Amino acid sequence: MVLPHSGFLKGKNSTGSLEYPQEEWSLNFWQLVDKVERIQSRLQPSLISANTIRDGDRVRKGSRNTLKFLIKNTECLKKDLKLGYIRVATNYYRPVKLIETKLVNSHDTQENRFLRWVLTRIREKLYSLKFSCYRKRRTVEQQVHGNFVRMERALGRLLRAESMTDVGELYQVFGNQVLQMSPSYQDVYRIYLKMI
Repeated sequence: MVLPHSGFLKGKNSTGSLEYPQEEWSLNFWQLVDKVERIQSRLQPSLISANTIRDGDRVRKGSRNTLKFLIKNTECLKKDLKLGYIRVATNYYRPVKLIETKLVNSHDTQENRFLRWVLTRIREKLYSLKFSCYRKRRTVEQQVHGNFVRMERALGRLLRAESMTDVGELYQVFGNQVLQMSPSYQDVYRIYLKMI
């Protein structure tokens, strides 16, 4: 028998529990996708400072770490009595390499790592549901197969979004971390807990 509006089969095993995802799981999935899409549409990249080592002639403004860098890396100094402006004893040196600090847009924030963590866990759950569905039935209805395909595409689209591509890994999430995030992230976590 097919559940109305969901496309998932509803079958019972010998213990009486459901073999396939219920309509509620499917509704929670699409709610989660909707929430994540709304969050991603409002995301602004955060500015972080990035240090790069460049040729001394190309650096406009050195950073505060430049002096520490030159002390540790004396090979980046070239002896130059005419143009040298760093004095060591009686000799003058000119830096060949310097550290330059620039502000760079980055999406690698704790919130985005959290979203990626949730989406990857939901994708794993979806794959396990799909595997169990196909393993238990030799032929799966076209509507059930279509639902799995649509869900996989939606998750793939969310994970390939610009804000998710350069995000670091998050290996564990604690409830108090989520409570410090904005309410939209808390809603995502609440839906995630219903689905797992």
